[in-house]
Amino acid sequence: MERRYDLDWLRVLAFAVLIFYHISMLYVADWGFHYKSQYQSEILQNFMLLVNRWRLPLLFFISGVASRYLLEKYSLIHFAKARTWRLLLTLLFGVLVISAATTLCRDDS
Repeated sequence: MERRYDLDWLRVLAFAVLIFYHISMLYVADWGFHYKSQYQSEILQNFMLLVNRWRLPLLFFISGVASRYLLEKYSLIHFAKARTWRLLLTLLFGVLVISAATTLCRDDS
């Protein structure tokens, strides 16, 4: 099976939009976010409203297509074990390292 470069580029585009979207949260008024910049932009807000409808469905679509191709290559059991291990390892890292660091760095005063 050949590499699907179209899916690779679609993934790159989706994550570039995702990164831009989250950076833009700093500059959009009246949207909940951890902190805000003093510089606000209505143009960014309109762009984000446009992107908001399809950014997550696009990521789910790419994930589904990749899973379909992996299921052609591997058995269902092997696929499930590999995906579970990858997701649980990431979750465990987030709980033990990131949550712990966030709790330790919190200013309680």
